[in-house]
Amino acid sequence: MTEQTGLIKTINGPHEAPEGRRPGLVNRRGFLLASGLTTASAIVTMHSADALAQARKQAAPFGFMVTPQQFGAIGDVDMATGRGTDDTAALKAARDFCEASGAMLVLTSYYKYTGTLELNAPIKIDGIGRHACGLYMDIDREIEGVHINSSDVSIENLEVAAHIPRTIQNGQGTYGTCITIGTLFYRAVFSGPTLIEPDPITGTILRALKLTRAEGSASGHALAITGRASGASITDIDFIGASPAARHGDAILIHWGTTGRDFPLKAQGGAPVAPLVLRKEAQATTYHPNNITIDDIRVRNTGRLAALSSVYNISITNVDFDGLDDGEAGNGVQLIDLVVGDEADRYAHPDDAGKVYHNIKVANVLARNVTGSGRNALALIDVSG
Repeated sequence: MTEQTGLIKTINGPHEAPEGRRPGLVNRRGFLLASGLTTASAIVTMHSADALAQARKQAAPFGFMVTPQQFGAIGDVDMATGRGTDDTAALKAARDFCEASGAMLVLTSYYKYTGTLELNAPIKIDGIGRHACGLYMDIDREIEGVHINSSDVSIENLEVAAHIPRTIQNGQGTYGTCITIGTLFYRAVFSGPTLIEPDPITGTILRALKLTRAEGSASGHALAITGRASGASITDIDFIGASPAARHGDAILIHWGTTGRDFPLKAQGGAPVAPLVLRKEAQATTYHPNNITIDDIRVRNTGRLAALSSVYNISITNVDFDGLDDGEAGNGVQLIDLVVGDEADRYAHPDDAGKVYHNIKVANVLARNVTGSGRNALALIDVSG
């Protein structure tokens, strides 16, 4: 049966929309009852901006959810090898719909995505379990995997596997990731003489995730938090490198960000911003991630638990870490590295000035196979670059 409304077109499969509900959108109770959603009970086609605004108004009160299959995804990728259907277009359509409507995006299978999945508005992405569904991110070393550019983003109960063809270079630590929150280098955008500041990113929730490297991937960091990111809650995460050749560099990189680097960079949110005037280096502003809570994590095949660069109010607790020694002298594994940055507050934003490196807590860590740079498990201010 095919229905056409002013908002969406729905091809109803074996699970018809409950009476009084919008066709093509499923509430939590309906989702739990409708196990056939993995075979795509509906295909949703979006129309005008006004229609999307109407969708948000109608969907939000009921907690509606959609699956990528409703937008044409197949969901058959092999998370180790990347073989399978490329579902990038369907996932983009599902994301756009959920960001506009307020519906939850529920992953019920494994999907391949090529390039960066930009999340530029509040959205909740939930899965049926980290061992039952996920995203295979086929990316380059100069872009992120899942890139969170908005406040109030939640990702839970799924796997994210990153594949990059080449190892990241120094200064590119927020690229080649499974997930990046924030932006390392913001373009400086002015309104007359006034710098338009990037928006803070708050209220991020990452829970019950598995962050992995795919077979054949070069090394990169698993999770990067940078720029104006604050107030993130990260709990119950598995950081699993695939092998010595395809390990995670850092499980967690938390790093200051800046405006004003005088070379071409992606605008905030990945979208073009005009007019662009790049602030000179001497006038740069730095932003320092803060109030980040990380708890209950397991780390395997990873070069370092965490690198922290000019941050504050960071808590990392309840860690099970099993390191990896790659056999190269001085290039084993560490727990924590406090690396150089704008710790002198020379360019710090007023919200961050005077706070850098305050209240760093690492507690209840079970660590095995730690060798470290110079055989030190903890490096304080590593100036090696």
